[in-house]
Amino acid sequence: MASPTSAASFCATGRARARSVASFVTGDPSRQYDTWDGNNTAPEDWIGYSYSTPYSFNRIVFQEGISFWDGGWFDTLNVQVRQNGVWTNVANLTSAPPYSATNDGVSYQSYTLSFSTITGDGIR
Repeated sequence: MASPTSAASFCATGRARARSVASFVTGDPSRQYDTWDGNNTAPEDWIGYSYSTPYSFNRIVFQEGISFWDGGWFDTLNVQVRQNGVWTNVANLTSAPPYSATNDGVSYQSYTLSFSTITGDGIR
């Protein structure tokens, strides 16, 4: 597996209610990536990787963080790949299991986001 050159923006886009984006292996809240900081809001959150050479992508695994009463999920998920400096939406995006976009009360749920193969030097 290639190492990213930067954690540019990780796999999905979301809406302002997004609080916890991804967990790093454990249930320890200090180990998760969290887009909520209490002060700043944004209509979208992007988490991604950029690479020094192009790769072909056809799926990515997204893992939510902790679900809170007021956030911890995205309203929508989307995946984009950077081609020639332009972020392009992937085609035929599916989620397994289906993404509920609600507070289902389950923390650290994983979703496999599959799509048509696309080549680029970044994914978010």
